[in-house]
Amino acid sequence: MTSTATRAAAKYCVFAYIEGWYNTTRMHSSLGYQSPARFDRECVTIATAANDEQLIQHSHAARLNKRAT
Repeated sequence: MTSTATRAAAKYCVFAYIEGWYNTTRMHSSLGYQSPARFDRECVTIATAANDEQLIQHSHAARLNKRAT
């Protein structure tokens, strides 16, 4: 175990461990037993795919409207 020079240094070390590693890598039951980092990656992937699909549908509708005129 390492010693810390001050109480402030000890508080910083605990905070850095909890916020920097523990909360980002441990599995959370509220996230379907995934780490927050993995959950965020999956959300971005899903949102990007949904946005891409929406753009494709909009483009297809625009082409149909252009043909109709």
